[in-house]
Amino acid sequence: MTLPMVLIAALLFLALAVSWHRHVLLGDAPRLVAPRRGWQMLSYQGTAVLIALAFIPPVMITSALIGISFAQLSQMGDTLWLPFMLVILFYVLANAIVMRLCVALPGAALRSVRPIRTAWRATRGHAGSFLLLAALAMVAQAAMPLLPAAVISRTGSVTAALATGVVVSWAAALLALSLLTTMWGYFVEGRDLR
Repeated sequence: MTLPMVLIAALLFLALAVSWHRHVLLGDAPRLVAPRRGWQMLSYQGTAVLIALAFIPPVMITSALIGISFAQLSQMGDTLWLPFMLVILFYVLANAIVMRLCVALPGAALRSVRPIRTAWRATRGHAGSFLLLAALAMVAQAAMPLLPAAVISRTGSVTAALATGVVVSWAAALLALSLLTTMWGYFVEGRDLR
């Protein structure tokens, strides 16, 4: 049961993402099913896979090196606050790079030619903005589980906590879609921020 539900949710989110980007940037009718929507979704998914393939290996290697360093330092009895701060810094930097690459996703929904290259060039010189957004995103990600935990501690209801978690996750996903759409419009298309 779980795998089909996950696949349906992923397809629904993919259709929603493409529809949202196209509605905001092109004025298309906000529909999940539309002519050529399948090709637009494939372009979007393909761009996301390319971003993941480009970024996952360096993150895995760096994470392994950080893990080895933590293990060695803990055996030596040294304080771990410096490596911990380095890990946080690394993840903020990694999130900033991923966010900058993900600006290409709305371009993929629009079937733009080479959206990753276009987004990367358009966002050049704005590293500070992406570092700030990445830091805020990490704080938000850390805070997201607190609301379902608060619900379960207040009510004792696992169902209410799960429902809260789903609502919070969807709200975060919609916020991320809106942010990416805004960044493509601002950096690539030169639109004003409103």
